[in-house]
Amino acid sequence: CQPCHGANGEGKAAIAKMYNVTMRPLGSKEVQARTDADIKKIVTTGNGKMKPVAGLADKQVDDVIAYVRTIK
Repeated sequence: CQPCHGANGEGKAAIAKMYNVTMRPLGSKEVQARTDADIKKIVTTGNGKMKPVAGLADKQVDDVIAYVRTIK
């Protein structure tokens, strides 16, 4: 996640510009309003230009979701 979303989930402007996308900080109201199921789907199947994260066990995906929830 860090290469695009940054160490603190703030999103990297250069990556967003390169892909011509809006990258909201993971702590933003828009991201935090998503359900855990929504975030799980994004991580496992991708979203727009974001590719799915391969090779994660269910527990690891749950850990990613828990981490996203801490970035408010």
